[in-house]
Amino acid sequence: MSWKALLLPVLLLPGMALSAHDWGDDQEVVRSAASGTLVIESPGRLIHHGEYAGVPVTVIRRFDDDGLRQVRYFNSAGHASPADYMRDFERLRRTLVDAHDEPELDVREWRSDALREQQGMEGMALAGGKLVLVAGWNTPDALILMTLQREHMGIAHQLVFTDPAADPDAFPAGQ
Repeated sequence: MSWKALLLPVLLLPGMALSAHDWGDDQEVVRSAASGTLVIESPGRLIHHGEYAGVPVTVIRRFDDDGLRQVRYFNSAGHASPADYMRDFERLRRTLVDAHDEPELDVREWRSDALREQQGMEGMALAGGKLVLVAGWNTPDALILMTLQREHMGIAHQLVFTDPAADPDAFPAGQ
């Protein structure tokens, strides 16, 4: 079974502490307790700029009728080097391993055998879309998924925590 077949169930993982709020808190409670700079507030969504485990992030909190259901962190460091994104990924991975043990899903998918066989080519492979990193944890508190890959014109590093009680169709991958 490929990691892509495992990806959908992993998107439902809850995870690390959600700071001053919990799954099910309503949007107003979360907005007033959230740290960082509020960028956008709309029904069912709050977007902040802030920091997570030492990494500058854009935070998207998603709500349904039952309250907070998903928190997404997008690395907004704007690194010039793909290697810097890889260091951020590994630092956050270590933080999550310390909190939740080894991930249940831990994938380093190479899309180029030539780059895989050359030592030190991870950054180039990432920048060229030839390497994807995925780590996922299924904890009692959250479904956690962290990815690092090339998307569109840049490198995308995201960390997603989803309430295990959330409707799996409510927050599809990539939205």
